[in-house]
Amino acid sequence: MKITRFRITNFKSIIDTNWTSFSPDQVTVLIGQNESGKSSILEALSKTFSSYKLSNSDLRAGDSLPEIFLEYNADENFIRKALEGYNSSQVEATIEHYKGKSFTLVSRFYWAPAENSNDTYSGFHEVVDEDIEEIISLFKPQSGASTEEKILTIDEISSSFFDAAPNFHLFDHESGLLPSTIDIPDDCKLSDRGFSAAQSYLSYADIDLKKLLNQDLRTQKSILHRANEKISREFSSFWSQTIGKSNKIKFECSLEKHDASVEGKAGKPYLVFFISDGLNRLYPHQRSTGVRWFLSFFLQLKSSEKQGKARVFLLDEPGSNLHSKAQKDVLGLINKLSKDLTIIYSTHSPSLIEYEKLYRIYATYRKDDLDESPTLIIEAHRLGASSSDTLSPLMTAMGADFSQQQVIQKKNNVILEEISGFYYLKAFWKLTNEPADAHFIAATGVNKIEPLAYMFTGWSLEFIVVIDDDSQARAAYNSLKKNLFLDNEELARRKMLKIPNCQGIEDIFSKEDFATNIIQDDPSNIKTTNSEHMKKSNLSKPVTAYKFLLKVEQNEITLKDLSNETQDRIANLVNLIKERL
Repeated sequence: MKITRFRITNFKSIIDTNWTSFSPDQVTVLIGQNESGKSSILEALSKTFSSYKLSNSDLRAGDSLPEIFLEYNADENFIRKALEGYNSSQVEATIEHYKGKSFTLVSRFYWAPAENSNDTYSGFHEVVDEDIEEIISLFKPQSGASTEEKILTIDEISSSFFDAAPNFHLFDHESGLLPSTIDIPDDCKLSDRGFSAAQSYLSYADIDLKKLLNQDLRTQKSILHRANEKISREFSSFWSQTIGKSNKIKFECSLEKHDASVEGKAGKPYLVFFISDGLNRLYPHQRSTGVRWFLSFFLQLKSSEKQGKARVFLLDEPGSNLHSKAQKDVLGLINKLSKDLTIIYSTHSPSLIEYEKLYRIYATYRKDDLDESPTLIIEAHRLGASSSDTLSPLMTAMGADFSQQQVIQKKNNVILEEISGFYYLKAFWKLTNEPADAHFIAATGVNKIEPLAYMFTGWSLEFIVVIDDDSQARAAYNSLKKNLFLDNEELARRKMLKIPNCQGIEDIFSKEDFATNIIQDDPSNIKTTNSEHMKKSNLSKPVTAYKFLLKVEQNEITLKDLSNETQDRIANLVNLIKERL
């Protein structure tokens, strides 16, 4: 089961996000300045397939109660397993029904005031499907028929799909970072700051607090020692860094009791955590935020893994306040984990953004500065539509310092018209296994090329310009040749490239390849050039391009899958760019 889209209404600063897609590679990034609504989106999603709890602080004053919708793709095995034990005829009818919908399902989460409470709300879940109830009723066994199978209803379908769906895990600093100590209340339900991290430790170590407290001191120490050794050993392979030159860190947890000097707590048990590097044994809060974050996240990750279900991790500012190298480690970890689970995270940091993966990014913002103004969401592809600067819209939306960007380099910069060219050229570089460095910089339209070229020149950055061969691009080419390259045709040809015979970069492909591998259509439907067909069909250039790049990166499309005509055009374009670099 893969969750593909979400829609959130009337939750905190959100009135309606409208349907918003998750990234196809299972990593979605939310950027935005403070108070823009990033955390609200994460919190809302965490209250779906995990926890229903709502309070008055989650609501919008004067509006109806929140509703959250999730769209997801399942398959026959998911439905069959979820509905195991129900009437087989109804189950088969359900599978056949969803097969006709490409196994696309929608769940709705909604709330109502809880009984005997003025500030809490009870949550409910239902599968949104106008037809399924009628379909399963047609296959309902006759009254009085002998069967050991349970009768399927729409409520049972909703409940079964809920139980089989991925768990959502929200990791934040308030509850997620490992505490130095945490008190154990009489009911053994941890609730102090850092309780989630402490609970993750207990869960992963298979420790039942009530049972632990009833053991003798020697047994308690033995249980905790085994748990500590296991976690230290596995964490050392999870986080490869060392402290100092060679010291690996070691995790420790012990059970203590407050002495008589602690008012109101004398004799009460509490857990104490330490992180040792072989030389120093320190509380978690005395260690760097990076070590503490990685260990805390590791504990929650391993705890969730034990549940044996698919998982969605929601990370609010992962690696916040870490230096850039540690943030790169966080990003590397996220990319590695995304092969097995879905991750959605918010960030202000350029170090946690990969420019070549802008398809992951959504910017959250408020329409104006008023507190009650709603949160809006916009794709990264649309951020720079009115700006002459390539990266500043993205950096501004993040609330980050533009000087921190790491995309523009001293050499080998290739300025392109737009982001679709960026995705295609990244794909061409991989398809041809081209070793030459090329830093592709996507402008936000051909009219932004010239200001960027001036800016790069002023910064003494080496660059070339690659543009289409249409009327607008030719005008930009001639203007740059005249104004920047002093009407020197030879110099202009060395610094600029019009992609031969391409009014749009899509024309690099043969019609057959473009139809089959790019837009999944019948080649006979393309009556004009590929680029013109994109316009007439109202297809999204950036979305189409990045889907192609993803297929190339995942080796679903290789060079040999393309025709000789397309291969030659790609190789020629790569060589022309290389020559100019």
